[in-house]
Amino acid sequence: MKKTIFALAALGALGGFSAAAQAQSSVTLYGVVDSSVEYVNRVASAQPTVVNGQPVSATTGGSRVSMPTLGGLSPSRWGLRGTEDLGSGNSAIFVLESGFGPDTGVMQSSRLFGRQAFVGLQNSTYGKVMLGRQYTSFFEGMANFAPMRFATTYEPVAWQLGTNYREDNVVKYVGVFGPLQAVAHYSFGVGVPAIGAQPLANGGAGETPGAFRDNNGYGASLTYLSNGFGATIAYDQWHPTVTSGQQGNSRKAGAALSYTTGPFKAMAGYRWA
Repeated sequence: MKKTIFALAALGALGGFSAAAQAQSSVTLYGVVDSSVEYVNRVASAQPTVVNGQPVSATTGGSRVSMPTLGGLSPSRWGLRGTEDLGSGNSAIFVLESGFGPDTGVMQSSRLFGRQAFVGLQNSTYGKVMLGRQYTSFFEGMANFAPMRFATTYEPVAWQLGTNYREDNVVKYVGVFGPLQAVAHYSFGVGVPAIGAQPLANGGAGETPGAFRDNNGYGASLTYLSNGFGATIAYDQWHPTVTSGQQGNSRKAGAALSYTTGPFKAMAGYRWA
């Protein structure tokens, strides 16, 4: 039954493939549950007041012992990952990944598959093309150069990657050629509902008739990893839109290096926005 459902889903998304009854397929159930108890002192009970970038007043607070919703080193998630062999080095693939908070069981961002949800076609030589909710090219390029792999509890992920490091309605290409990985993506509607307290048009969904640039986005990255040395460059742009037809501009670029020797790994990077 799993094989039949996956074959139909892949065919419906990609079209043009004849599902062979004897085609090899696999579906993997995976997951991570990461929970922790943390102690933090000097917790502010409210955000500092800021005028023209200068702190005016700050509300001080006391200490706190809590169980973070996002866990510790890795946000909790479960998912399904599947592959259907189409022959000649081609395969259909899919990922459905759901995030949750182990402290209360709450679903991440009120989405069933809020972390990833995509289907695609993969070729053993030329790479893969995927359609759905996915990580951006900027994330793909910089992930190997973050000391804690963007653990959201202890790294400022939104400041480093932007709130759009996952996007809806994405067409993405990933190709690996020896030590090089090339990634490029385009989103018809990023799906970030707001920037701070400012809601975006159509909930950030984009795909607006007559205003195709509303909340759309794109980017690319190129990464080299070999013999303990790593380097990457990445670019991302999206158009957060408060009023339909009047798109904003959010751009960022980054570069990073890493070097590994024995059990030690050093990293350095820079992000422009």
